[in-house]
Amino acid sequence: MSRIENVQAVRGMAILLVLSYHLFGVELKYFSGWRVLPDYLYGGVAGVDLFFVVSGFIMATVTRGCFRRPEGIASFVYSRFTRIYPLYWLYSLPLLGLFFVRPDLVNPSQGSQVDIVASFLLVPQQRLPLLIVGWTLIHEVYFYAVVTVLLFAPERYFAGLLLVWAALVVGGHQLAVNPSAFVAYVTNPMTLEFIAGCLVAIVIGNGLGLSGRAVLASGAVLLFGGWAAYHYGSHQIFPWGWRRIALFGVPGVLIVSGAVAMEQSAAQLLPRALRSLGDASYSLYLSHVLVTSALGLAWSRSGVQGRLYNSLALLVICCAGIAAGVVSHRFLEGPVNEFFRAHRAWVVNRIVRFAFAGNDPSAGSRSS
Repeated sequence: MSRIENVQAVRGMAILLVLSYHLFGVELKYFSGWRVLPDYLYGGVAGVDLFFVVSGFIMATVTRGCFRRPEGIASFVYSRFTRIYPLYWLYSLPLLGLFFVRPDLVNPSQGSQVDIVASFLLVPQQRLPLLIVGWTLIHEVYFYAVVTVLLFAPERYFAGLLLVWAALVVGGHQLAVNPSAFVAYVTNPMTLEFIAGCLVAIVIGNGLGLSGRAVLASGAVLLFGGWAAYHYGSHQIFPWGWRRIALFGVPGVLIVSGAVAMEQSAAQLLPRALRSLGDASYSLYLSHVLVTSALGLAWSRSGVQGRLYNSLALLVICCAGIAAGVVSHRFLEGPVNEFFRAHRAWVVNRIVRFAFAGNDPSAGSRSS
């Protein structure tokens, strides 16, 4: 798959939105006296929805030609596992040590109660994981698991199966009453954002022409304008359920569609700075809460107050969070990914020999 630069730029947008949301949380928790950041930044949670649409788009793109092929299926599973878990574990381990020493500093909003095993496995759980942003990765892992199952079907059925999956999510969400953690995750409307991202990739891949700039601009207007109307009109912190899909998911689909169309139809690239942030977005996503919270705590103990000082402190904390993510991407995530890429062929070969020995799912469809 050739790299789509604008998809990385959308990732850059998404991580900036998430960072702004958590920076606002840091100010609320650790700063006293003069407020600097507006409540509007609660809308930064939309970055997660944008990430989900991007993830769906990428998964539908990288799985082309992998359906009913043992090597393709094994390669997909290996790539997704090594992309998500190793770096996530590296950032979770220090928190585990802190949890044993000072549990009051880990997820105090839920009484410092953590399911350690579920946190490291990224399986559905009642509480937030040890590394708080891991709740979104649980959605990612669930999405990858279902896509893996769909890879055993002929590729021509992929779009139809995605629509069936979407219908099951909608129906399940409507029927679920007091659901378990597992049911709550698999029937969460946010799953539709992954599915929509897949469908965008399929539709654009089939040659649908779009006015990229217009679609991207309309998505941005809907996202920021819709959130402003909702936030200031309803005085709610942020939406859940179907309202979240309408306010964040639908604009996210338009933004991803427009960004991809801009590049593929008109060779128009979004700013390099956004693309660079997108490259480092996973490291930044995992590290920024730790960095900004630690610096916020340090600032709260400094005793310094005042609007100017708070503004400067928030600027420093924001820049430090970005810098830490970029450094992590360069010196931690990069080497980790390179290590697993170097062993990919060997591992995939053994997965195929172990899991598909004598049972090639493509054997019955090669002539069709």
